Amino acid sequence: MGDLNTAMETYQSGIDICEKHGIKYTQASLYTSVGMVLRMQDQLDSALIYYEKGIGNPL
Repeated sequence: MGDLNTAMETYQSGIDICEKHGIKYTQASLYTSVGMVLRMQDQLDSALIYYEKGIGNPL
């Protein structure tokens, strides 16, 4: 699980940077990546939220 925790931290940092600089395409991709990690951790409700953020993020 250590690698997944590191991935989550890295993705969140990337999301923060994208929000700050308005980089919508990469932000959407990072939301999807967070969703994948959450799905791997069997956190399906949380994963769905991030998948929806990824597809609902206007480019």
